[in-house]
Amino acid sequence: MILDPTAFGAWMRAVHGHDPFPWQTRLLVELLARGFPKTLRLPTASGKTTALDVAIFALAVELAEKREPRRMPLRIAYVVDRRIVVDGTFERARRIRDALRTSSDPIVRAVAEALQGLGGEEPLYVALLRGGIYREDRWARQPNQPAIVCSTVDQVGSRLLHRGYGLSPETWPIHAGLLGNDTLIILDEAHCSAPFSQTLEFIARFRREAEQPVELPWAITAMTATPRTSEAPFELDDADREHPVLRARLERPKPMTLATASSKPDKAFVSAAVDALRAHVAPGRTVLVVVNRVQAARDVHAAVQREAKKLGAQSILLTGRARPVERDALVRAVSSRLLAGRDRATNAGDPCLVVVATQCVEVGADLDVDALVTEACPIDALKQRLGRLNRLGALASAPCTIVARQELAWSGEGKAPEDPIYGAAIAHTWAWLRSEEARGALDGGVAAFEARTTGLDRALEAPSANAPIVFPAYCDLWVQTGPVPRVSPDPATFLHGPARGQADVQIVWRADLDPANEEAWCDAVALCPPVASESIAVALYAARAWLEGAQLDDPAADLEGVPVPDEPREEPRGMRHALVWRGPDRSAIARSSTDLRPGDTLVVPVSYGGCDPFGWNPASTGPVADVADEARLAARRAPTVRVHAAFGDGGLDALMPSSESDAQEDPIRDALAAIAAGEGARATMAKRLLDDRRRRVEPHPSGPGVVVIGRAGWAEEALDFADEDDSSSTAPSEVGLVRHLDDVRDVAASFTRAIGVTPALASDLALAGYLHDLGKADPRFQAWLRDGNRVAARRGELLAKSPRMAPNPAALTAARDRAGYPAGGRHELLSVRLAESSPELLARAHDRDLVLHLVESHHGRCRPFAPVVVDDRPPGVELTFEGQTLRASAATGLEALDSGVADRFFRLVRRYGWWGLSYLEACLRLADHRASERAERSA
Repeated sequence: MILDPTAFGAWMRAVHGHDPFPWQTRLLVELLARGFPKTLRLPTASGKTTALDVAIFALAVELAEKREPRRMPLRIAYVVDRRIVVDGTFERARRIRDALRTSSDPIVRAVAEALQGLGGEEPLYVALLRGGIYREDRWARQPNQPAIVCSTVDQVGSRLLHRGYGLSPETWPIHAGLLGNDTLIILDEAHCSAPFSQTLEFIARFRREAEQPVELPWAITAMTATPRTSEAPFELDDADREHPVLRARLERPKPMTLATASSKPDKAFVSAAVDALRAHVAPGRTVLVVVNRVQAARDVHAAVQREAKKLGAQSILLTGRARPVERDALVRAVSSRLLAGRDRATNAGDPCLVVVATQCVEVGADLDVDALVTEACPIDALKQRLGRLNRLGALASAPCTIVARQELAWSGEGKAPEDPIYGAAIAHTWAWLRSEEARGALDGGVAAFEARTTGLDRALEAPSANAPIVFPAYCDLWVQTGPVPRVSPDPATFLHGPARGQADVQIVWRADLDPANEEAWCDAVALCPPVASESIAVALYAARAWLEGAQLDDPAADLEGVPVPDEPREEPRGMRHALVWRGPDRSAIARSSTDLRPGDTLVVPVSYGGCDPFGWNPASTGPVADVADEARLAARRAPTVRVHAAFGDGGLDALMPSSESDAQEDPIRDALAAIAAGEGARATMAKRLLDDRRRRVEPHPSGPGVVVIGRAGWAEEALDFADEDDSSSTAPSEVGLVRHLDDVRDVAASFTRAIGVTPALASDLALAGYLHDLGKADPRFQAWLRDGNRVAARRGELLAKSPRMAPNPAALTAARDRAGYPAGGRHELLSVRLAESSPELLARAHDRDLVLHLVESHHGRCRPFAPVVVDDRPPGVELTFEGQTLRASAATGLEALDSGVADRFFRLVRRYGWWGLSYLEACLRLADHRASERAERSA
């Protein structure tokens, strides 16, 4: 099968069951000729997420034709600035991925083979990146893996600026390197993200400022119906407008009426919204009610529920501040009434479904409703909300009512009133709507509304600040990640503009955390780590206020980067404690607001309240449901069952595992069988564990009870980053040092061949992989790998990994002390000194500085300074390597300011660029991870 633009129609039919629209084929041709256009000006319902298919197909064409240089990046980051309720983009990406995995269609197989030829683990990896939860970054496993990452401004933007929210500083360069190279960033509804768009332009310019830039493709495209650039956008043409399917979507009328609340109190607005709803309620219909504030959505939903019988309707509430695993279940239950492509005739006689929602339905949600009630909002937000109404043009006409709060129903005279979320934009939009209404009927149909709103004053659009200028000095500060400078620019300012909000934190509730036994929290969570879909994203200021018991006047919109409300503070203020989860070795209890950072994952007891079945509710004081089991099952994680009194389990004292015998196996099996007899996710995992003969049983850290973990847990951990330093030397079986060095060299070489970096860089990356762990030859480190046994270390071969290096922090420390290895010791620094002792080895380097830096930074340090380690008795270390004797003292001296480490780092930053050097580091570090994983799997 020949891959070229003429085959794109066959791809669309095979994967999605329909032909492409004319613009989609035209975009593919333009992409292969000139690359992605800077702006895609496409109206809602025009199928704009097909840009993913276009990009993937274009990459496959280039790979099949072996085009050099390659124009298409391997990764696509699809970015939105909303908390979204249904991620249609992610669902489309998964559909593409699944087709590439399983379809037998010739064109799909040809695309899959072209992508697989890069050497990735599968043709296409798809990830949903909504929060920086530890061990939730599988998209970044290797640099030659084609991937689609659906994410947010905060998550992608902070990573690009070397300050990834929720990640450790040691992993920041990996993410910055991957997203700053070989990535296409598609910014959806870019007019809502002007500051981030401006910052991306600075990054695009600064990527090229290097003496020897890493020549890999990188591109930005803004997807918006209201572009803010003088450059001609890619947009629909006459062939698209005449297309029968698109024409119906664009031209079907959506008559609009206006209503105003009778007075200023919130309850008057709620009453007006419900009154407007009454006119649209009818059997079989789905009516969407969209409001601007989370609390208003809750109030409207409660009012509809109270009148449900009188209205003849049922109601659900959707907000972006909900746990995805619960929200997904809620949407699934009504999908036949809500999602685009549904058969309306199926539910013609059912009660009306009223869906009350926030801005979370404006972007990404492929919803198709019969009638719309919306709170007055800026003109660009109104276009998005109208896009959910009769989305596919199945109805001849679909009505909309716009309801304004009395205080914002501006006549156009005097000063426009301000809204806490949208500023004066609502008032200006309302005045314009009133003036249009006076001229005749208002039509919210896509084509008609676009014609009426083109060229309007930007005062009608949602306010958007400008980002500050990015100076090279800022990049110099951001690129320093080990250690982090005491002062560096706040990424939020460059993502959302000055004074435009804070990043989120993720909150997870667990039933088996005892508020009276905080010391056990970290160990309890480590046995069953959080999964992204059990967390709620909450603004940092809101989470802090909730933990402190403070009441905020918070408008709480489902938008990123809104202004932070004023918070009167009386110092000091007490705070309920939370576990800041950063992995088993780095987690800590937060006891004051100063312990909380943007992007943190906070794990709290369910007794704290703060969440109800519809999501974040700081006023709720009742216990929160623990949904970890549902989340792990949905994420296909290793089965893990916590047998504990918090889940109603009994007979716990008899379940404590014994290290001396298997006598406890029967009671544990009985406990699993009792749980398996029930229903739900916990029962499903218990059934799987009953048949898992290699399951692991650990005592529950909080007291009576156990945690039963499936053997797949080993593989699960190996799938993610291995940058926990000491514990990363733990493996199911011994791995010799020479074998490991060979493996890392070979994997690094395979990465670079697939990516297409220059032969000199490829050679240096392989050489760095070959030398990176020489420092593990330190006899004390070898003893540590053998549980502190120095005699066994002297007798055995040099190891890189060992099953006797316990992953438990306390046991790890005890073994290190027995071995005599210093706390915080850095084997990579000794690797540098041993490599330097062999001029013959380093003579192979094209760039000696680069090879040494890659070795010393392969655990994220030395960017720019090596850590200080107190080593009272450093031995001389000697090993034979490639027939040469390498010698160096364990007292490397590289921590000294004049050691040359920092000078080398900044020379390389100038040579390869801020993002180029990080990318080269990422290639080596990921080669190390994957080589280690392969050795573990072959054990």
